[in-house]
Amino acid sequence: MEYIDIKIPGNRNSGVCRPAKPRDIQRFPRHYQAFKNRVEGEEDKIEGTLLAEWPVVTRSMVEELAFYNVKTVEQLANMSDSNSQQFMGMTSLKIKAQQWLDAAKEQKAATELQSELDKRDEQIAAMQAQIEELMAAQKAPKAKRKKAAPKAKEPDNPLDEE
Repeated sequence: MEYIDIKIPGNRNSGVCRPAKPRDIQRFPRHYQAFKNRVEGEEDKIEGTLLAEWPVVTRSMVEELAFYNVKTVEQLANMSDSNSQQFMGMTSLKIKAQQWLDAAKEQKAATELQSELDKRDEQIAAMQAQIEELMAAQKAPKAKRKKAAPKAKEPDNPLDEE
């Protein structure tokens, strides 16, 4: 029997753990598909930036937050105010997390734009090379014709001999 286990970031005691119902599968289709595709014994993949990779928090903070079901920067930034009030200084940490995510989103947009510009520059360079090849190929036959086919001497005009 399949069970659903919903954990609320910032709240250790609340959540849902019960047999899964069809509406749960409809409500969480992406998560259910990941569950079905999971290999036996493999841990669930966590989506987002792990708190351990975020330089703002200490290791002890990471472990404490993990105890309260907060494992990513995204979960921290989206934690409800009622749950974040349980921790001293959590509001400022939530704000830092949101600012960091906003900056990362802007950086991602800039990186994607730079990638598109680089791709366009490569296409332009390739087209320029093709144009140069075509121009060289167009000039080459003219030069060959001039060298290969010197003008034949016209026969004397028979009327001139008279």
